Amino acid sequence: MLSKHLLENGQLLDRRYRITQLLATGGFGHTYLAKDTKRPGNPVCVVKHLKSHRPEILAKARELFAREGEMLENLGEHRQIPRLLAYFENDGEFYLVQEYIEGKTLAQELNNQKILSEKPVINLLDQLLKPLEFVHSKGVIHRDIKPANIIWRRKDNQLVLIDFGAVKEISTLGNQSIIICSQGYAPPEQWHGKLSISSDIYAVGIIGIQALTGIHPSLDSSEGGFELSDRGEIIWQNRAKVSQELADILTKMVRQNERERYRSVREVLQELRQLNNSKVDRDYREIESNVELPKPIPFWQKFKSSMSSAIICFIIGVMSISLAQKFSPIENIATAPQLFFDGQTVQGILNLNSQIEPIKNTYYDVYLFHGHKNRQVTIEMNSNEFDPALTLLNPDLQILAINDDISPHNFNSQIVVTLPEDGNYQVIVRASQPGETGNYQLTVSME
Repeated sequence: MLSKHLLENGQLLDRRYRITQLLATGGFGHTYLAKDTKRPGNPVCVVKHLKSHRPEILAKARELFAREGEMLENLGEHRQIPRLLAYFENDGEFYLVQEYIEGKTLAQELNNQKILSEKPVINLLDQLLKPLEFVHSKGVIHRDIKPANIIWRRKDNQLVLIDFGAVKEISTLGNQSIIICSQGYAPPEQWHGKLSISSDIYAVGIIGIQALTGIHPSLDSSEGGFELSDRGEIIWQNRAKVSQELADILTKMVRQNERERYRSVREVLQELRQLNNSKVDRDYREIESNVELPKPIPFWQKFKSSMSSAIICFIIGVMSISLAQKFSPIENIATAPQLFFDGQTVQGILNLNSQIEPIKNTYYDVYLFHGHKNRQVTIEMNSNEFDPALTLLNPDLQILAINDDISPHNFNSQIVVTLPEDGNYQVIVRASQPGETGNYQLTVSME
């Protein structure tokens, strides 16, 4: 084990990493904060030290360690998974060095029985499932998905998946009785040593239910936890304010029989995105229905003021055209920045020069992209400084989708939609509240 002497004397691990703080300790090893002395600015990183191995299993541990290091390096290609910076052996001890993710864990976010509303939970599930789909595409099962292994990254409010259970397998060599999973988040088959893709899907579904109810899944019914049906299914819908559509998705994710769950993460994502888009459509129709239309004017009044009305309407019409040309985001289509679909992230800032005149102190930017029929586009906007909102216009300049903030942190907005036709689409990014402005990130991708 790393000794107190190593910490006190500032010695370098692998002649490079200076250990500065013990983060966590457990049965599988220790986790430290360290500084990389061979990179400019000595950036902070995370060093995981796996517990010691007996001589008779050292060769097998070394083989597994090399394999898992390669696996983690491949997984780090996804922006919601920490990058592996190094892995090495020193005197029969194994070390992993990973990117440090600054932020709070989801466990801290959900502590004290905090309850989230449906829109933030849909966003949470979507953010968790995207990196999980990538993980499964690499032939890897996480095995230990729980709120403590999910970090809400401070710089962009994205969820980051950490602490893959596969690494712990190295530390359990010679003790096959140890099951790698966490109480409440692991499905029944995992406790019997069986694993599948649906085991991870189960854990994500449990997190969604916990977020909606504020109830920790490890509690039994006598402690205020969930009751079970005759089939052993979790009875939870009576403890949450949730639509039937989302309830059906979560219930299928957490079926006790793995064959009754979703077969892949993509299936869950497709149903969640359909649900999310339908909710955006319903919200927009509700906005339209609440608009108060002018009452009909009696015919005799129209006739009496026909000449004066004609003159007034002509003046107002000219003024409206002028204002629309001056302030409308639509007229800037030729000069709007172009978006490309490679997971591109652009930086921007809302400022006084981009004020929407009819809505005082509300600021916006406009981006343009060329879309193709039946292709799915994902647009995400994040900010640490204001409450963001997105509007997507079709080639006819009609609203295709809107989203006003679905993040628990109020710093994230997302649109996922299948494009109805070929043509030039506009993305309007703005502050959802008057007077709000600041820096933001916009990420676009197309499938």
